[in-house]
Amino acid sequence: MLKRNVAAIVLGLVSALILIVTNTVGSLGFLLEIPGILVNFGLSGVLVEVLVYVLLGLNFLAMLGGWTVVLGCLLILLRRYNIGAFLMSLGAGLSLLALIWNLAQMWIASTLTVVEFLNRFQGIAWAGAIMSVIAQELVKIPRPKNDDEPG
Repeated sequence: MLKRNVAAIVLGLVSALILIVTNTVGSLGFLLEIPGILVNFGLSGVLVEVLVYVLLGLNFLAMLGGWTVVLGCLLILLRRYNIGAFLMSLGAGLSLLALIWNLAQMWIASTLTVVEFLNRFQGIAWAGAIMSVIAQELVKIPRPKNDDEPG
């Protein structure tokens, strides 16, 4: 296994622990409106039903937050790089979006102070979300060796 992937796994597990402890999770609930819109436009049938189940599955994984990052790290450890990186980005990216949304709500409500920011563990949660994004970017899929190539 590449050293870069080992570093990604370690960083991902540390960031997942932070996300789990701070209870930072994301959501794709707004995407669940898409099938209803498609039905309003006259589309129905198996395609819409499949889309509903896919979106429900992705929403479930997004709501797991740090646990999705842990699952992604385990899959990378098992050499399932693509799906592992996808799960890491899903857990980390949506957790980061949830933090941005929470920050915007605090800004709009004029309750954004340093004390409030740190009291909600958000300073630590931001670190965890950013670390997991970095860990996902560190994942590298090893190329198979070709004996015909020079060098």
